Amino acid sequence: MKVEYFSLCDKVSNPGVWKKISATVNAFCDLGHDSNLCAVNARGLKGHVRLLSYVLRSKADVLIIRNTMYSMWPMFFLFLYHRALGRRIIIDIPTPLVAAQREIIIYRKSVLECVLKLFIIYGSFPWVLIPANRVIQCGQESKYFMTLVKSKTELIGNGVSTADILRIKREYFSAEINCLNIVAVGALAPWHGYERMIYGLARYYGRDEVSCDVKFTIVGNGEVLGVWKNLARTLDIESQVLFVGSKFGSELDEIFEDSHIAVSSLGLHKIGLASASTLKSREYLARGLPIVCVDDIDFGDWPRFAFKCQNNTSAIDVESIVNWYTYEIAKQVLPEQIRNFAIENLDIRVKASKIID
Repeated sequence: MKVEYFSLCDKVSNPGVWKKISATVNAFCDLGHDSNLCAVNARGLKGHVRLLSYVLRSKADVLIIRNTMYSMWPMFFLFLYHRALGRRIIIDIPTPLVAAQREIIIYRKSVLECVLKLFIIYGSFPWVLIPANRVIQCGQESKYFMTLVKSKTELIGNGVSTADILRIKREYFSAEINCLNIVAVGALAPWHGYERMIYGLARYYGRDEVSCDVKFTIVGNGEVLGVWKNLARTLDIESQVLFVGSKFGSELDEIFEDSHIAVSSLGLHKIGLASASTLKSREYLARGLPIVCVDDIDFGDWPRFAFKCQNNTSAIDVESIVNWYTYEIAKQVLPEQIRNFAIENLDIRVKASKIID
């Protein structure tokens, strides 16, 4: 079966997205499909028009279109055209629309731009999804955007290529440590919510006595970096919160080797999500590291190597994390077990088989 995946994606400015969609198409090939990626990197109107022309000319049996947000309404007519020819249409919505509209409001450059973008979204969805055979969501969507398409919508969490992610070298987690190293990696944004960890550390070190030294390393750059640096300085815990900038390759591998726990996004409530399937959680687990996170759609039977936090603004209870690591992770969990969970449940090939079945 010939499968073609269409996306607006600039490999340079969005390496994470490029990596994910490339891995998805490769996974389709591994599953025996004749698959091709059509990724347009042109910006603005030119990129949308070019992608529309590629979709129009496609001869694939299955067309998968990654949500373009602002040019989905003309896609509606192309969907009808391909459906009339007997082809299957699958629409991939990597970010729930309820979260996307929150992001537009948070990042608005002007009121006019914000209003125009929201007008396009609410004027396009959910009716543009009606011709699709399937709609793939990676997180919980609002009832409004599910209107008329709920029966054809599948909630399939994000996946990663576990084969491309190195597992940490240690074979077990030791409770005999002088310092518990916690790491968070990403292009720092408000919904990562790492200020919750910073506030939690301040409360932890505000006690008369601590059970274990804890350091929180934040890897990456972004608009909230200065805010979090100022917060750590104001709370007088600069020595416990380390900002090391962006790291890649062997430098990033070394940081993971020295870490005991990794932190996923803790601020999903800021963009209206009760649960999600963040790529970082999956990458951490593929490394063999236990994680701190909020609710995840792929964790039906909650795994012991994931410390679940409330999805709100409250400070993280660092003392509870220390105890969890000392008495559960170090005594009952192995890095290989965590990685095996990722391979069996979160690998991109597992996810791809659910998209085309």
